[in-house]
Amino acid sequence: MKGFNYKSILFNVIEFIMIITVGWFILPISIMLLIIAIFTFVRETIGGAKHYKSPYKCMIWSFLIMESLFLVTRIDFLIGICFTIFAGILLSKGGDIAVFEYNNKEDNKKYRELKLYIESHKNTQELKEFENIIINFNKKYDDRFKINLYKIYQLIFYENMSYKDVKKEMHLRDDNHIIVDALDMIFICFDTYVELGNHKNLDKEKELVKKD
Repeated sequence: MKGFNYKSILFNVIEFIMIITVGWFILPISIMLLIIAIFTFVRETIGGAKHYKSPYKCMIWSFLIMESLFLVTRIDFLIGICFTIFAGILLSKGGDIAVFEYNNKEDNKKYRELKLYIESHKNTQELKEFENIIINFNKKYDDRFKINLYKIYQLIFYENMSYKDVKKEMHLRDDNHIIVDALDMIFICFDTYVELGNHKNLDKEKELVKKD
C-alpha cells in the first residue's frame, strides 16, 4: 500500500514495548496505560505530535518522558496526571516550546544555498541542466523513494510552500521526514552538480549563506 510505512510502525511498537517493560517496575499496567492514553489524547487534541529528524532521538525522548511521568505518578497520582497533561501540551504542535520542536524551516543554511542558486540562475541553461539531473534521478530511483522529487523541488523552491502545504498538495502522510529526506536527495544532486564544476558563482553565494 502506497504511503504505508511498515518500518515506522515496527519502530513505534518496539518503542511502546520498551516503555511498558521498564514501566512495569514502576507502576501497575492499568495506571501506565492510563498515563499513556492521557498523554496521547492531550497531545493529539492540542495539535498532534511533534516530529524529530532522528527516529532514535525520538525514541529516547519518548522513553525518558514516559518513564519520568510514571515515576511522578508513583509518588503522587494527581500530580502525575497534572504533569502528564502539561507534558502533552508542551510536546504537541500547539505547544510553543521551540527547543523541543524539530526545525522544519525550508530557509535553513543548507537549502538556502540552493535557493540562492535558483534565484540567480533563472531561465539559464545551467539551471535547466541541474533540474534535468533531478528529473533523471527521480526516474531512475522512483521505485526506491516512491515520491516525486521534482514535484517537491517545484513546490518548495518555486511555489514557496510550507511542508504542511506540500503534504496536503501531494497527499502525503503527516510526517515531515518524507519531505526532509526528499530535500536531502535534491541537495545531493545539487552538490554533485556543483562538484562537477557546472556553475560559476557558488563562491559568492556561499559567502552570502555564511553571513546569515
